[in-house]
Amino acid sequence: MQNMYLVVEQEPIVASDLSEIIGEFNPAASVTIVESMGQAVDLLSEVVTPSFVLVCGTPENVAKSGLSLAIEASQSWLVLINSEDIARPDLVSKWVHVAAPFTTASLTKALKSITAVER
Repeated sequence: MQNMYLVVEQEPIVASDLSEIIGEFNPAASVTIVESMGQAVDLLSEVVTPSFVLVCGTPENVAKSGLSLAIEASQSWLVLINSEDIARPDLVSKWVHVAAPFTTASLTKALKSITAVER
């Protein structure tokens, strides 16, 4: 579980950037990219249990799609990337917010904060 990451992003360049940053942060990472929250829900319901689910989107869309329930059931961390000031704390129990547009430093900082909590 520690090395599995799920990226939910429909823009290929952004998804590739996220995947590269994850690879730099954790060279042993296995990154799966899906284009929609629905695809992510399907993957999570198939016993796929990533450590992190990175989503570029709003808390409302994560909740409406059922992704928040799937993330909670899988006990994964939600890394929510959006331009809002903060994510909704009631979305999932384990989450961090990364301001959009993200940078390598901001995403790495968020992943490090999760890693520190998990130790």
